[in-house]
Amino acid sequence: MRLRHQLILLAALTLVLPWAALQYISEMQSTLRDGQLRAMTASARAVAKLLASDGEYLALTSRHLAPAGSQPLYAHPLPAAPIVDGYDDEWRYYPFSPRTLGKPDASVQGTVQLAEFGSQLYGFVRVTDRDVHYHNPALDAVASGDHLVMRTRNVRGEQHQYFISASAPGRAQVYRWAGQQVQLEHRIVAHWQERVGGYQLEFQLPVAMAQEGLSVTVVSQSPGAAVVRLSSSANAIALPPVMRQHPDLNGLLAVFAEADQRWMVLSPQRWLLADAGSFAGQPSDYPAPAAMPYAWLWRILLARPVLPQWRDLAVAGFLPATDTAQQQWYYTRDTWVAQVRLPIYAGNDIAGYVVLEQSAQAQDEGTQQALWRLLLYSLLTVLVLGFGLLGYASWLSWRVRRLARAAEQALGERGVVSHDLPDNTRADELGDLSRSFSRVLQRLGDYTDYLQTLSSKLSHELRTPLAVVKSSLDNVKSELPSAAESPNLAIYHQRAQAGADRLSGILNAMSAATHLEASLAQADKEWVAVDDLLTDLVRAYSDSFGRKISLHIEDSAGYQMLLAPELLVQMLDKLVENAVDFCPASGCILLTLGRSEHHVILQVSNDGSLLPEAMQHQLFDSLVSIRPRTAQSSSHLGLGLHIVRLIVDFHNGRVSAANRADGSGVVFTVRLPITDA
Repeated sequence: MRLRHQLILLAALTLVLPWAALQYISEMQSTLRDGQLRAMTASARAVAKLLASDGEYLALTSRHLAPAGSQPLYAHPLPAAPIVDGYDDEWRYYPFSPRTLGKPDASVQGTVQLAEFGSQLYGFVRVTDRDVHYHNPALDAVASGDHLVMRTRNVRGEQHQYFISASAPGRAQVYRWAGQQVQLEHRIVAHWQERVGGYQLEFQLPVAMAQEGLSVTVVSQSPGAAVVRLSSSANAIALPPVMRQHPDLNGLLAVFAEADQRWMVLSPQRWLLADAGSFAGQPSDYPAPAAMPYAWLWRILLARPVLPQWRDLAVAGFLPATDTAQQQWYYTRDTWVAQVRLPIYAGNDIAGYVVLEQSAQAQDEGTQQALWRLLLYSLLTVLVLGFGLLGYASWLSWRVRRLARAAEQALGERGVVSHDLPDNTRADELGDLSRSFSRVLQRLGDYTDYLQTLSSKLSHELRTPLAVVKSSLDNVKSELPSAAESPNLAIYHQRAQAGADRLSGILNAMSAATHLEASLAQADKEWVAVDDLLTDLVRAYSDSFGRKISLHIEDSAGYQMLLAPELLVQMLDKLVENAVDFCPASGCILLTLGRSEHHVILQVSNDGSLLPEAMQHQLFDSLVSIRPRTAQSSSHLGLGLHIVRLIVDFHNGRVSAANRADGSGVVFTVRLPITDA
């Protein structure tokens, strides 16, 4: 893995910072919500004690105790008065659900909705009956068919019974039973309309007529069939009171209601008697507040426990008996709602409940803003660190690659070792590495210089001892008896003489390279037709080596060049000799002469074994040879191609060796610059 990738992975560890901050925000949010519950509990306890000492409140709650076995009706407050016409245009959009009447029969079912606006009560009854019979005055003066029975108790405690029937769709007749007589009741307005599968009835009456009690019974009677009664209360004797909100109690609670708080008072049987204030996120008749942006991301980042769904007590009208928790968090829309419920004691008896609700939207908005800022700062930090580390890694990678390229190029094509590497003055680890490489390359350069001068030193130092050895061998030869008398001594003498001759040849070759280096400065250049010179040399080489050597000249326009012809011939001798040594007897040796824009290109190509990849740039160094160790090649010291490079360098050219593209042999290429006449 590259250095920059490693540093990028290291930069990814900075993502731990926003994670740790998220945990801190989550803990802070939990602590704030616990504190919110404690503050709400203290406020609700104070209000409960205040109401427990209020005699008017205790009297009010005592009037709202439903008799055993009865089911009171709840009158929900309305924002506006509905039109009493028997149609459910308004009722179908009210948030509260209808109340089922009695136990539904297989053929008759009914529901009722009760509401309050101002000083009037409004009701809407839906009846499902496949066989609807209208009132026939000829059969009964009050109600001979399907009708509605309403029982009420007014503020004076007087109970009355009313019959509502209709002979046809439209306004219905309302009769009050007074002793043994019936009277038309004009204070109650009712309208009867047909509906699919039954009928519906809408009525209106003053609150004072049913303030202390109300029940509704649907009566379905058909000729020859049993009478079906569906009542809102199972207790046919005791009349339950109408559960409703009281303005005076609402006004008292409004004093305690602060911003984003909702106060409620429940009866001992958990019916809603007062409701004041509101909190953010609460459903209402007005447009809901806009949801927090990216709430889904908020829920993912700050995981919350599974909470029950919040239910509006104003919609249900009562609190289910199964809900016993005094402190509870609920979830609604995109926020939490805290609910605290405390009992109101009158002595040892429960006279009601105080309920306080408050949303956590203000905290959520503050926490969300902190979260967004945290994510923004964390993202900026990660980006800055990421780009910084990426830039630093790129800079380090560039320095490492530059040092690697400099180390690879320290050994030049002409055998010159350069130990001046980049960053060798820096005080960091790469500077230490560069200085270490420089010291190694300096030692390598000194050793290379020593090897390059070794031939001249050996030639000078060994020539005198070799002359002594050869003269001694000559003296020994003159003193030896005849070969017939001492055959072994003659053989030993011959071997010693052959070794001395071979050593003399090696020293001559080493001296030739040394003399060539010294004589290059005195070499004279002249204009030479290279193509004509090559043509003559190829004929001579073919005759000398006894094998065919081909020549190909790409351009016949002439190749006049300013050079030293003796040196050029010596260079070609070495190249052709090398090609003959490595080319098999059946192989081909080809000399090619061509030109480019600025150079004359001379190539010597031969079939045979390929050059090792690692040796292609070292063949022209002194004392470098890749010939196999045989008796025939023992005298080759690798000085021939070194002489080639010296001659090419003298002419400011370049020489290179490479394998053929098809892998059939080797090509030596000499590039000599073109000089204007």
